[in-house]
Amino acid sequence: MSNSDFSSGAGAQRSQGEFRDDRNMDSIMKELFEIAKGEMTDRSIPDVYNRMLNKVRVQMVTRDGNAERLAEVPHIDMLDMAAVFRVVVPGDESTVSTAVTNSLLRRFNVTPEKFRQDALLAAETNNPVRIEGLGNVLSGLENREDDPYDSPLVFAGTRDQMWGAGVMAYPKFMEEAAQKIGGDFFLLPSSVHEVLLLPDDGTIEADYLKELVTTVNMTEVAPEERLTNNAYHYDARERVFDTVDHYREEQKKHSVLKVLDESRKASEKENSVHDSFHSSFRQPLSL
Repeated sequence: MSNSDFSSGAGAQRSQGEFRDDRNMDSIMKELFEIAKGEMTDRSIPDVYNRMLNKVRVQMVTRDGNAERLAEVPHIDMLDMAAVFRVVVPGDESTVSTAVTNSLLRRFNVTPEKFRQDALLAAETNNPVRIEGLGNVLSGLENREDDPYDSPLVFAGTRDQMWGAGVMAYPKFMEEAAQKIGGDFFLLPSSVHEVLLLPDDGTIEADYLKELVTTVNMTEVAPEERLTNNAYHYDARERVFDTVDHYREEQKKHSVLKVLDESRKASEKENSVHDSFHSSFRQPLSL
């Protein structure tokens, strides 16, 4: 089993644990270690699989620089990011975690496709998404209509904010966020632990948002907690999640097509008026 880590979007290395024999491990970790080594009876494996699912969390990583590592694990590609799955066991002094790998799933006799479905359902249930005004989150409040910080930004993540950016991969997240916000929105990956949403009211330039994410990453976010330097957009009506760069290009393309279409319609109307005007002189008027 590989010991390589997932690298962050900023080029730093995240320190992610792999399976190891440790007498202080939680029981589920010990059992996973035994399964990975082929030391557990087949009868016990299904029970361990179900208990493992209750410990699974979704972690977002950048695809850039992680191609080799991603080939070893079940994952979901999301543009320039990927959702991977980790078994996480919080402790009194530290949290033990390990990536779920394809080789481990083969021990369970479970396909990556089946595991992804099971893991997402378990993660949504055990670590539900929290979508809340950023001001409420910063002030420790919840479900308040008035934002004490009067911020247009909306927090999205898990309640304990551990690898909360993984909620992006939850099947219902984009639609729930659009409903909460009231339509299209921009998504800013503020760290691996949460994302920030901003309603797309037509007043924000996409380039500004991308520059903002890059600047904040470089000045405010620890290297090991950075996700990407990109910004994203969700079209609620079309249900399309995209980078702001591609969204901007599509908007330009649609704008050009709209101008051409309006020009065509205007030309057709002018021709119609022209023909009607001239025909009125060719035919005698009824008195």
